Amino acid sequence: MIIIDKEQLTLDEKDFNTKLGKALKNLRTIRKKTQTQVAKQIGVTFQQIQKYEKGANAISEFKARRICTYLGKDYNLLQEEFNVCTSSR
Repeated sequence: MIIIDKEQLTLDEKDFNTKLGKALKNLRTIRKKTQTQVAKQIGVTFQQIQKYEKGANAISEFKARRICTYLGKDYNLLQEEFNVCTSSR
């Protein structure tokens, strides 16, 4: 039987969201795109992009991949470069 510490899981999730958000923001600024431009491409508001970039809200893998495609970056490569990794479940 495996016991999962819910507090640790939450911390790991927050860490993941923060790292992914920072990586996406960095990529966006390198590509000289605004939050509004990115938001329009994936169908959300610029405020939602702000929340993703700060790690305040979790972003689905689908939306993260759409952002990466729009910004010309492979999602898996982005994760590797910014040490954003998911654990095996």
